[in-house]
Amino acid sequence: MGITAFAFFCFTAHGRGQLAITEVMSSGSKLNGSQLVTQGPDFFELTNFGDQEVDVTDYQIGDSQKIVPLFLDDSIRLTIGSKESVILIRTNAKTQMTVEQFRARWGGCLPSSVQVRIYDGPGISGSGDIVRLIDSEGVLVDRVEFGAAKPGVTFIYDTNSWDFGAFSGVGAADTCGAEHASELGSPGFARGPFPLTLIRDVADQDVCAGTPALLSVKAGGLPRPRYQWFFNDSPIDGATERELLLPRARLEDQGRYRVTVENGFLSMESRTATLTVSSRESLPVIVTPLTDFQVYTGQTARFSITVCAFPLPTYQWSSNNVEIPGATNPTVTIPVTSLKMSGIEFSVRVANSIGSLRTSAHLTVIPKPDLAITEIMGLPNLCGLHDEWFEVLNRGAAAVNLHGYRISDSPGFDGAFAIPDSPVLQPGEVMVFVKGMSPDQFRSWWGEENLPRGLQIATYRGFSVGGATPALYIWNGAADDPSDQVGWQSYAQDLQGLSHYFECATIADDADICLIGAVSAAGVAGGFRAKECGDIGSPGYLANPPPRFVDIRRENSLTTLRWRAVEGKNYALTYKDSLLDSNWKPLDNASATNSILAITDSKSGNRKQRFYRVQETP
Repeated sequence: MGITAFAFFCFTAHGRGQLAITEVMSSGSKLNGSQLVTQGPDFFELTNFGDQEVDVTDYQIGDSQKIVPLFLDDSIRLTIGSKESVILIRTNAKTQMTVEQFRARWGGCLPSSVQVRIYDGPGISGSGDIVRLIDSEGVLVDRVEFGAAKPGVTFIYDTNSWDFGAFSGVGAADTCGAEHASELGSPGFARGPFPLTLIRDVADQDVCAGTPALLSVKAGGLPRPRYQWFFNDSPIDGATERELLLPRARLEDQGRYRVTVENGFLSMESRTATLTVSSRESLPVIVTPLTDFQVYTGQTARFSITVCAFPLPTYQWSSNNVEIPGATNPTVTIPVTSLKMSGIEFSVRVANSIGSLRTSAHLTVIPKPDLAITEIMGLPNLCGLHDEWFEVLNRGAAAVNLHGYRISDSPGFDGAFAIPDSPVLQPGEVMVFVKGMSPDQFRSWWGEENLPRGLQIATYRGFSVGGATPALYIWNGAADDPSDQVGWQSYAQDLQGLSHYFECATIADDADICLIGAVSAAGVAGGFRAKECGDIGSPGYLANPPPRFVDIRRENSLTTLRWRAVEGKNYALTYKDSLLDSNWKPLDNASATNSILAITDSKSGNRKQRFYRVQETP
């Protein structure tokens, strides 16, 4: 069936339907040319394309994780006039900036007539995020999504693809460079409105009964298109996205589907597509296989399979080849009550009148992991492109595979970062998670020689450390209750260039807690100065480490020894020329003024060997 002509309708909407988020800065620059400056704040541009003013005072703003009031102060009012764009900037400990300072930063790029306000919403992640605007009635007004940022460059609409997330470009209409920072954008100059356009129409689908069916359409225009799906000419409740997913298509889902698209100015209708749910006879064929599942006691294991078969098949789950009464669906849930359940084989027999299959997977049950967040740095010094990080300790007695574990700064799963790899954290081992930086970049920042050997470092994206009530939460991949955490930590507000560390203790009722952190100091609890920028923290350490040689070099008759030291501590270097010697001879004493100490042995001469020992002294 070919694509039919589109039907257009005039449309009159509430003012909210003509509001659009038209520009976002998610990673302000820390540079002005080669000079370091205060990092620019997150901001977004909100444009009213309608003919009437819109009062957004009681609106809400959200990112990928949380939604909060746009303004916490009830005395603040904001009305956006017809065809007006306003700029909303967020400030926090990292980017303490007033409206006046923001205007001065952008200079002539930002007309004095443009309203600029400070909003109280969550930060916008430079690693990729979502910005949502919700009206006073709880209705979504607009939503934009974008990927990783280029520092100092705003996101705008791509008017070719109609996707939000294009970068502002040099030479583009209305794009301007800030006067006092290396930033590029067009704050106050919104593109649009642009006509509503159907870019990709809905297509016919032919699927197997019991398998997913996905219908989709893509429209462009500004303000952003909104969608309503219909089945056999009746609206489908809640079907208001550009994609319509039927997780398990049934014969009764077969029929006609279309979607109406509107953006506050115009409305248009897609073609009518036909969904055919196949009733061709076939034996069961696996589409999505079973996988092994790991949980701890008190959690629920879920095994699931997707098959294509007609007549629709029956399912029967078994545990170690014993049928489970009532387990006759594609998914089975198993409450896990004991470590003794580990190793059980769960299998499913899928059968219809044509044939059958059997497949299986195994359940692994582990003790509940005991993870602790032992250090957080939310505000690095402003001298390099460094970012937030935190440290996690395995306090339990068993190794923990962190694959699929989720971490967030809010007590819910929405927007949580899921660990994609499979790092294994041994008992007593710590691991560092750094935002947006590679492990090698983190090592360069803190100094490879300063860090413990074998320290695991992982990159995370999404949430930001900090906020009005800062906290971090950790769940395993099987958790379905946000209160079922394997670790959490609240902490104090960030201090520039200083981490907070947390000391874990057992209190009177045998409950373990990690106390609100002290501010890191060089020479205390593993604290040391970073190689770059002078930040102070203790990544990888829970206490001051013993001395450790990091380099020994011999040049002619001189031998230079370097070791990992603790700032403020005293050290004695001794030697002997044979391991058979009973005594160590003194060579030198020194006090550490940083975390690497060096002494040159000028008396080693041309000896073929000499053994050295370094010890911390009072």
